[in-house]
Amino acid sequence: MDDYATEMGLALATIVLPGLGIAIVGTALAGWWLVVAFFTVLSALCGNRVGIGREKAALLLRAKADEQID
Repeated sequence: MDDYATEMGLALATIVLPGLGIAIVGTALAGWWLVVAFFTVLSALCGNRVGIGREKAALLLRAKADEQID
């Protein structure tokens, strides 16, 4: 990365952020990963539930088709 861009970014962050701004931003980023982890687990559980429902429906359709054949 260009040194000039890095220096400008650090200067801008120093000017724009308040005294404890870096600590606040760091805490927010750390907290964000907890939110991401929570929604990942929640989405996985919901997706698993939907998958189980589809599999059950497919098994019921297959059982119905087998009954009609017999």
